[in-house]
Amino acid sequence: MIYKSPPTRRDWGNREIRYPLADTFPRLLKQPELDYPETARKAGIEGTILLEALIGVDGGIREIIPKGPDLFHKAALAWADELVFEPATLDGAPISAWVRHRLRFRLK
Repeated sequence: MIYKSPPTRRDWGNREIRYPLADTFPRLLKQPELDYPETARKAGIEGTILLEALIGVDGGIREIIPKGPDLFHKAALAWADELVFEPATLDGAPISAWVRHRLRFRLK
């Protein structure tokens, strides 16, 4: 099952999960460190990327849509490529579900 327009959402941390009617929601199992783009670091640029991702029945990302400054897209997609989720379930079976995440690039 794929739900393109989930009706509700639930927050956890700084992540906003969008989901269909489900028994359980996608749960993040593995999250890598974020690499700051060197070009942005040298220029002193900060930014935020909104990632919308379809989590498949195996917990992997099946589709991802980055929104925000292009300068951060490559780093955000590389970061997201390392994420691992436990999939959402409906009636005990894994289902695909969309999640949203705001990824903030801040200079330290």
